Amino acid sequence: MQADYDPKIRIYLAIGSVDDAIDVRSFTKLSLVLDSKRYKNLRLKWSIHANLNHLNVVAPEAQEGLRFLYGNG
Repeated sequence: MQADYDPKIRIYLAIGSVDDAIDVRSFTKLSLVLDSKRYKNLRLKWSIHANLNHLNVVAPEAQEGLRFLYGNG
């Protein structure tokens, strides 16, 4: 791989607030670390949704995630 390889990357992350507390803390830590790196070509969007868990966060976030990943935003 070339040393100057710097692809444009979009990452969308979401979790429900009623998931296991350790999972929510780890999710938050990962998201904040990625934010802090300020990678030139990384677009990151993340959110924690109140009153949702691992299973029911998928439906509302699938549409938003696809819009973020493939849209103009």
